[in-house]
Amino acid sequence: MSLAQDKNKFLREPEKPLKILTIDGGGLQAISTLLILDTALNKISKKDAQGKKPRPCDIFDTIAGIGCGGWLAILLGRFHMDIAACLTEWYNLMEAIQPNSKTAGLKYRFFQQCFYDHKQLTDHIEQLTKLYGTGKYMIDDSTQVRCRHVFVAALEEKNTLPKYNLFRTYRCQTAPERDSLRHGPQDPETYEISRAFGVTGAARYFAPTWEETMDNGLSSKFRDTKFPYPHNITELALDEMWGLYGPDVPISVVVNIGPGLPNERDIEKLTRKVSWPPSVGIGRFFGSRRSTSSKDSITSVTDSSGSSGTRPPGAAVQGLKRNPKSSESIKVDDTDIEKKLQRKEEEIEREIVSKLSKRYGDGKVPYFRLALETSPKGAPRNDSRYPKRSSLAVDSWYLKQTTELEKIPISFERDGSN
Repeated sequence: MSLAQDKNKFLREPEKPLKILTIDGGGLQAISTLLILDTALNKISKKDAQGKKPRPCDIFDTIAGIGCGGWLAILLGRFHMDIAACLTEWYNLMEAIQPNSKTAGLKYRFFQQCFYDHKQLTDHIEQLTKLYGTGKYMIDDSTQVRCRHVFVAALEEKNTLPKYNLFRTYRCQTAPERDSLRHGPQDPETYEISRAFGVTGAARYFAPTWEETMDNGLSSKFRDTKFPYPHNITELALDEMWGLYGPDVPISVVVNIGPGLPNERDIEKLTRKVSWPPSVGIGRFFGSRRSTSSKDSITSVTDSSGSSGTRPPGAAVQGLKRNPKSSESIKVDDTDIEKKLQRKEEEIEREIVSKLSKRYGDGKVPYFRLALETSPKGAPRNDSRYPKRSSLAVDSWYLKQTTELEKIPISFERDGSN
């Protein structure tokens, strides 16, 4: 293939260098991620002449995520939400996916080894698309925002090596026509937003397997079985942009936000909660709903117009204890697991920095990871366990960790108004 033919494969170079936001998964713990992002946007708004607080879709060209990070990517990038709206809808979503009854919850956990059912999730998202007037399909033809590329990743269930597929809001030729791009759904034009939530949310301990027909005509089953090990969602985003625009596309900044790695106690608890039989007496096993008070504090985030997003009322779910004998269980070495996860995260960061340095030069494209080394105890199910008063302690703990947050304005100062 000639150089001219090769260049014809790619999209025209963007008018401004790309700003890329990637959002980690890590269980149902998006509140802290949103608050970290909100803090960053507050800092950016101070540099605006009018003090206007931007939405993520006004700042970033690309927003990508996996798992609950994928859900946030769609809400922020496809629905064009500000943080206040996204926070409110996240609370609504956490309430919507709770089992309708104690019996239903038991069935999910013992027969499907998960916490929620896909149908409640997709039904809620379908209602959300009507409420926000987005239309029900992922493809987004809007020209009112800067963000043009939103995608969620999903991991195929049974592969020796991790194999990711992408579900996009934009049109592109995928393999085999574009071997540099990962597979997508069979018919992207009619691929529904609710299905994108389902496929990226399918994960061990949280949701059952999800099946899709892909653009190669094959049926694939998706479920994230890597937990507790992290995904390199930033690498997927870089590969996607290089596949779309070519290897020399200008990039001004890459920001990765996440809630931190799970600690060994949470990993052990999650493996127990999806195993059978129960290891405690039947009375304690069935448990009771955690009582909440109307006086509980409410987390609030204010958007650029002055309105606030608050968590709606909701019932807490019961805690169950089980014996770790399920096929879903994983072995946890209490003394090593956190160190292993940290080494893996450090390896991912080195890979990203190395790729950017080789392509653009050392330090030419700033990369920021805004996440703690280890998430606080209880974080993987933090958002769903306490929909009414949940995460104040956990989230305030995150916001006290300001070292990395202080760095974020640098990335926008370096490229001026680009």
